Amino acid sequence: MAHGRIRAKLKRSSLYTFGCIRPPREPNDEPQPHEFRGPGFSRHVCCNQPQLHQKKPLKYSKNYISTTKYNVITFLPKALFEQFRRVANVYFLLAAMLSLTPVSPFSAYSMIAPLAFVIGLSMAKEAVENWHRFMQDMKVNMRKVRVHNGEGVFSLKPWMNLRVGDVVKVEKDQFFPADLLLLSSSYEDGICYVETMNLDGETNLKVKRSLESTLTLDDDSTFKDFRGTIKCEDPNPNLYTFVGNLEYERQVFPLDPSQILLRDSKLRNTGHVYGVVIFSGHDSKVMQNATKSPSKRSTIEKQMDKIIYVLFTLLVLISLISSTGFAIKTKTQMPSWWYLQAPDDDHLYDPDKAGQSGFYHLITALILYGYLIPISLYVSIELVKVLQAVFINQDIHMYDEETGTPAQARTSNLNEELGMVDTILSDKTGTLTCNQMDFLKCSIAGTPYGMRSSEVELAAASQMAMDLEGHGQNGSEIELEAVPTPRGENLRVPIKGFSFEDARLMNGNWLRESNPEVLMLFFRILALCHTAIPEYNEETDSFSYEAESPDEGAFLDFLFLILDLLSCNFNTHQEARPGRIRAKLKRSSLYTFGCIRPPREPNDEPQPHEFRGPGFSRHVCCNQPQLHQKKPLKYSKNYISTTKYNVITFLPKALFEQFRRVANVYFLLAAMLSLTPVSPFSAYSMIAPLAFVIGLSMAKEAVENWHRFMQDMKVNMRKVRVHNGEGVFSLKPWMNLRVGDVVKVEKDQFFPADLLLLSSSYEDGICYVETMNLDGETNLKVKRSLESTLTLDDDSTFKDFRGTIKCEDPNPNLYTFVGNLEYERQVFPLDPSQILLRDSKLRNTGHVYGVVIFSGHDSKVMQNATKSPSKRSTIEKQMDKIIYVLFTLLVLISLISSTGFAIKTKTQMPSWWYLQAPDEERLYDPENAGLSGFYHLITALILYGYLIPISLYVSIELVKVLQAVFINQDIHMYDEETGTPAQARTSNLNEELGMVDTILSDKTGTLTCNQMDFLKCSIAGTPYGMRSSEVELAAASQMAMDLEGNGQNGSEIESEAVPTPRGENLRVPIKGFSFEDARLMNGNWLRESNPEVLMLFFRILALCHTAIPEYNEETGSFSYEAESPDEGAFLVAAREFGFEFCKRTQSSIFVRERRPSSQEFVEREFKLLNLLDFTSKRKRMSVIVQDETGQILLLCKGADSIIFDRLAKNGRVYEEATTKHLNEYGEAGLRTLALAYKKLEESDYAAWNDEFMKAKTSIGGDRDAMLERVSDLMEKDLILVGATAVEDKLQPGVPQCIDKLAQAGLKLWVLTGDKMETAINIGFACSLLRQGMKQICISTNMDMLAENSKKAVKENIVLQITNASQMVKLEKDPHAAFALIIDGKTLTYALEEDLKHQFLNLAVDCASVICCRVSPKQKALVTRLVKEGTGKTTLAIGDGANDVGMIQEADIGVGISGVEGMQVCTILQNRLHS
Repeated sequence: MAHGRIRAKLKRSSLYTFGCIRPPREPNDEPQPHEFRGPGFSRHVCCNQPQLHQKKPLKYSKNYISTTKYNVITFLPKALFEQFRRVANVYFLLAAMLSLTPVSPFSAYSMIAPLAFVIGLSMAKEAVENWHRFMQDMKVNMRKVRVHNGEGVFSLKPWMNLRVGDVVKVEKDQFFPADLLLLSSSYEDGICYVETMNLDGETNLKVKRSLESTLTLDDDSTFKDFRGTIKCEDPNPNLYTFVGNLEYERQVFPLDPSQILLRDSKLRNTGHVYGVVIFSGHDSKVMQNATKSPSKRSTIEKQMDKIIYVLFTLLVLISLISSTGFAIKTKTQMPSWWYLQAPDDDHLYDPDKAGQSGFYHLITALILYGYLIPISLYVSIELVKVLQAVFINQDIHMYDEETGTPAQARTSNLNEELGMVDTILSDKTGTLTCNQMDFLKCSIAGTPYGMRSSEVELAAASQMAMDLEGHGQNGSEIELEAVPTPRGENLRVPIKGFSFEDARLMNGNWLRESNPEVLMLFFRILALCHTAIPEYNEETDSFSYEAESPDEGAFLDFLFLILDLLSCNFNTHQEARPGRIRAKLKRSSLYTFGCIRPPREPNDEPQPHEFRGPGFSRHVCCNQPQLHQKKPLKYSKNYISTTKYNVITFLPKALFEQFRRVANVYFLLAAMLSLTPVSPFSAYSMIAPLAFVIGLSMAKEAVENWHRFMQDMKVNMRKVRVHNGEGVFSLKPWMNLRVGDVVKVEKDQFFPADLLLLSSSYEDGICYVETMNLDGETNLKVKRSLESTLTLDDDSTFKDFRGTIKCEDPNPNLYTFVGNLEYERQVFPLDPSQILLRDSKLRNTGHVYGVVIFSGHDSKVMQNATKSPSKRSTIEKQMDKIIYVLFTLLVLISLISSTGFAIKTKTQMPSWWYLQAPDEERLYDPENAGLSGFYHLITALILYGYLIPISLYVSIELVKVLQAVFINQDIHMYDEETGTPAQARTSNLNEELGMVDTILSDKTGTLTCNQMDFLKCSIAGTPYGMRSSEVELAAASQMAMDLEGNGQNGSEIESEAVPTPRGENLRVPIKGFSFEDARLMNGNWLRESNPEVLMLFFRILALCHTAIPEYNEETGSFSYEAESPDEGAFLVAAREFGFEFCKRTQSSIFVRERRPSSQEFVEREFKLLNLLDFTSKRKRMSVIVQDETGQILLLCKGADSIIFDRLAKNGRVYEEATTKHLNEYGEAGLRTLALAYKKLEESDYAAWNDEFMKAKTSIGGDRDAMLERVSDLMEKDLILVGATAVEDKLQPGVPQCIDKLAQAGLKLWVLTGDKMETAINIGFACSLLRQGMKQICISTNMDMLAENSKKAVKENIVLQITNASQMVKLEKDPHAAFALIIDGKTLTYALEEDLKHQFLNLAVDCASVICCRVSPKQKALVTRLVKEGTGKTTLAIGDGANDVGMIQEADIGVGISGVEGMQVCTILQNRLHS
């Protein structure tokens, strides 16, 4: 038998997937025909009768396809349209038309010829490109296929001649010429295999099947009398659907996509198929998906159009000036120029028709100056583009030798775009990868097999070797370890799809392994679980496989080499995926106890506030805004303005700003002197430049002010529903609101003014408010209305509503409010829990009703806003000094010149008789030489005035405006997630950005993401949590690099620093929870030595908070809207530990606790008696709860320093161990809190609660102090339970950014509220601190503060600063770098007047400075010290309300629109907004 490839002949009817199997049916269980209703189903195909489709209404699209841009008819108009889309060509056409006039200075050919050449060349290029597309189309259209001719014979016809209804015979490996209905195939059961790579990119084979009723049409002759009718859907682009019916032999059969063969798919593994054409040509689904050839223009071409507009405008302007001057000269002076009066029949120089002469000259000028727009440039560009396309086509580096395919530039219009690409979007399979799968490794029965390394491992090993060689070591060991090569295996002939190397499985060696049965089962799964088709190759005596995917083929190649097994088929199934359904919860009971109305006796109602002294004069008439239109009750309107100028103040204020510049004052003086008769120049030459500079600067100010005005108007024109007095609410702009108006604010709307909450969509008058724009906090705050106004719960109830509010005057304090409401002859006290502040947002509440108390600039948020500051850059101030010097020099030169002139006039003028012209103004009077000298002084000041260049100011103003535009359009500062671009609020400080010496940055939300992950904890003195933080990973990596640099192996360090518990890495990531420790998960905590303490720890996490739960049906668990990211992370952790906070009411918290024994949830109710809120001053939060047994517990969490000070003597059992763990967590860059509890007796609690309620309902300025004192009485004698550690992730790219800033010589100060250990380790993680950098830590011991006086503490700090400064000065290594770390308590002393400059000198000598535990005020003071002390440019950057003071103090402020809110951006009117 001759060698060669012989295909195995198998009966294929059983080798297809179960998607194609016809299940046995009962006689009455046949599929029913489709019922067509409505439009979209008008297709009617007469099978084997194509002649019926030659006339309407059955005439359909031919099978001829065209993808060209033009045809013979449309080429000329469309190509000309394309050419004249270019503005330059329109201009050249206009110039050519003008050149045909008799006034043209040039021959018409000189204008028409270049235009014709450019347009002709471009159209020729388009024609050639279109011809190539046409030839490609014809190559497809002229493909041949066998078509039935009506006599049982199939003859070859081109694809383009096919018609709907034709029966075609497609043979193996041919493409389908149109969309066909499969009638039968070479297999007796009507199956065929189709490759759809040209349609959907998939290389796997798909199985199609014909109807059973057409299986008898299995030979050419059977089609002689074949007739049938197909009624189906109209042409559409959907590749995966088809609906239709076949009427054949008086029966109707439903059709579906499994019978449809789509154009451009290929017949595979099937001898032939018969099909009838349903959709032809452009009606086919693949062509319905095709788009027309787009007409694209390059960026440069569009840019050139804009340049043409500018140049053409300039050309017209120049020509108009020239023709106007010509007309004036012709009118006034031409009559006296008798020698120029030649015959003029065309009236080109007619003084009587000067306007006509000027118009003729305008045409002449437009042609004469037309070379300002160079047509030669366009000629060159077109030639270059054509040549570039030729070079691309002939580029040897883009030639594919395997297929003989060169690169092909389909168009040359976009060549230059290739050099401007910013982003490449690429497919992976087949583009980055070969789509060729190689079986490389496997794991069987827990044993890994396969010795060869993957490309990824090779690349990693190569990189590691390069890194080690860079440190002077030899990387060969690493490389050999990464790329093992079994002995003798490398001699095997390479096999496509099989790169496996392991002698343990090859040549039957697998039988010697410990689990041969499992190995056999593994191989059989590979051999049986697939849908591939084998092909026998006698030359190699083996099978190759045509599989659905390359992976499947690789599995079978592996099997052949291992066992010589054959393959079979397999069916697949799909799984439904449940969607995510958001739980709908009633929220009215989900608020904190800051808003609880405690039960009172009838005589225990809160008393109204008593107002004494000034500051309480506000009087608001509710629902009677008309009473506030006249004094004394007329208050500020709700219109707000943050602009620097208005219509009245713009001129005086803007002129004042301009004449703050010394140069402008000088130019004004020079302009005034130029008006004198002794001026050597025209006054216009001095006044015009000054007017231009000042005008441009004022225009720039006006534009910037206009942008602010438009932002204000955008806010002012927001709409809100306002009561009109008849029980009806109608929409009004915010700006039209008045004090006393009743408004209805709906969910997710902002409050338009400061409102008194009257009622809400909840029965109990609760609403949820987001104050992110006020204080940067993303947590929701709960507000409550008075009980007396709860009945005002509908629009109609406000018809007769009246009331009076007497309260405090407008003030900037966001967190206080004192007032009374007089309603229905009663007086009710008001507090901040009833006040809704402007610019906060209503959340999770349908609507609220409120009455306006403070409007416009009286509102608290506007009272906090600062006026737009007027800042001047360093360069501008420096230029003022230079002007002083130059003006002094100018006056000195002028004085010397005028003195010399006076002497010459006095002594020598009498003898110069020939110069003695009439001199009535005595400019050269020898008898009054002093006056002549004074006149010469004025002349000299003007004459030498160009020593101070006014043109420089013109250039600077233009450059500043353009810089601001570039900043706003900088794509690198565009945030894609929020769609927020950078925004330069002013262009006055642009040049300062290039002069920044020191950057002062916030940490949380700026360097880090403000996204907390629960990572570790310490409970009962035992540490839990195995995963490493980013800081630990960075430190371990740095340590490994250092050890490798010293010739040691860093692998042990690295593995110790980054432990990974076995099996834990398979857990699905949970947002907010990165904890890994099997001792606490899945109920294993019950096996620990202190399960009671562990349970208490988990319950504190689940109970001590103010969060709101939301149920997620997809995960079957709750998510939480918490006050802070830390709190959210604690609740997620409690949920994962089996203590899931699930529900909250006004009086209870419900927790679902999971018991490991049954894995069932037990819902427990804890009565919530009191909540002591967290504040930045208290640094702790407590709840008092009563469990189901009646035991009352105080649960507390807070800063470790605060909690440890409040521990009882018997509550310090775990203090030493916990303190050690807290220090370790701090060193790992984690944020920590301590957890404690206290058991309460009912009598003790009752006595304390009475005191607490008295303090809570007290009225007066000492209310907060009383609450703090009563809270302190409860929060003492605590028992320590443990501590938590959460991680704040770094922002992407922060370390690289800080590295580049350091290389550029900029100093970076980080001002943070974190403790020192956390800040230091975050510093290492973000490259602010580096290994080898010497740290100077200046701190104050708590014991020292307690034992010593303030003077002694200060002396100790002075000594530390002095020693540190001395150490820096004595350092001999010029490359040594120092880092200064100082805490907030020490900083308080360091910022005092007598010590701050010494501290600053030390800080300036250090490369990095970190200030820990600092307050917002200290941030501002440090910024002011750096700015004033160094005299250099400072830049502050932050994203929260606590950063506003720091940013306002800096020379340049950058406000980040981030997680903590927008207040930092709204306050900074003159700051870069990014």
